[in-house]
Amino acid sequence: MDYNFGYMFNKLLYDDSVLEKLDKYSKDYENKSNREILSYIEKLQADVSNDIKLQHIKNLELLSKMEGFTEENAIVNIKYLKRLLKVNENVSNHTRLNRNQYVSGSSLLLWFLLVTLIYRRPFGRRRPFRRY
Repeated sequence: MDYNFGYMFNKLLYDDSVLEKLDKYSKDYENKSNREILSYIEKLQADVSNDIKLQHIKNLELLSKMEGFTEENAIVNIKYLKRLLKVNENVSNHTRLNRNQYVSGSSLLLWFLLVTLIYRRPFGRRRPFRRY
């Protein structure tokens, strides 16, 4: 197996600055409990716009529909996390999001924490995000 494939795949999706942030988040949250991460998601989402949260919900829905890739327990977790994200229905500023809004600051951290809770390995020390 080519261990550089994961790194190459991430390089296609993200630039170095985003990968560095994800690597930092991986180190910062590797020893946090699910309860601690859920609590932080609750607080953090207040700093993220409705449009970004709607995009996160849409992406979670897409993850849940990936046949053969997403396990049943991950689908249950995705449903729970979609309900956890609070979107203000009274705010209707459906603007077109640019990539920088999605992969910066609170938005990137919120997405990282959501995905962490879905695919977290329950044992041993977790590897940093971009090392394979």
